[in-house]
Amino acid sequence: MNTLVGCAALAAIELDAALAAQTLASRPFVVGVLFGALSGAPQSGALFGASLELLSLADLPVGGRLTWSAPVAAGTAALLAGRGCAISVSLAGGLAAGVCCASLGRQPAEAAVRAGAYARAARSAARRTDQGR
Repeated sequence: MNTLVGCAALAAIELDAALAAQTLASRPFVVGVLFGALSGAPQSGALFGASLELLSLADLPVGGRLTWSAPVAAGTAALLAGRGCAISVSLAGGLAAGVCCASLGRQPAEAAVRAGAYARAARSAARRTDQGR
């Protein structure tokens, strides 16, 4: 699998984690097996997916809280394993990518929540002003 295509697919799958339909296609085990099969290392993909699934079971994306991105970690680890990297390097790279993705994605998510709160406050103030006339 081409690296650019893999990154684009991971970005699309990441939307399922908190923003889109939440069909559980973004669970680490599913992503690991899928990317492992596409990159030629299905056993490694299943291993990384299952390991990262166990680490992320209690870490649900509820209320916009996302401490790390397990799907990105599983997909990156499977892609690295498919490229011939050692298991330890693949796992470390996947974990680093998952933590970086969540820390970079946290600021836009928080900004969107604040923007939504500001919009609700503005609508509420407008309604009060209209009722006061």
